[in-house]
Amino acid sequence: MEKEGRPPLCLISYVLFGWANDVVDSLGTVNVSFTTGGAYGTAASTSVWLNLPHRSTEEDFFIITDQPRQQ
Repeated sequence: MEKEGRPPLCLISYVLFGWANDVVDSLGTVNVSFTTGGAYGTAASTSVWLNLPHRSTEEDFFIITDQPRQQ
């Protein structure tokens, strides 16, 4: 007897599991990712990943421009 079934509605994975995107592409579904880090650290790392500020400077440090600064 052949098994019938439906593909999963979504895959829930940790944000660093890049392979999850390949899995959901092959299944025709979506990946919902989560992180266990703090809110500010997650926002800062997302900003660095999206804007890549380190590529536009030769310095050892850079400023994350879209984050609020403490005064």
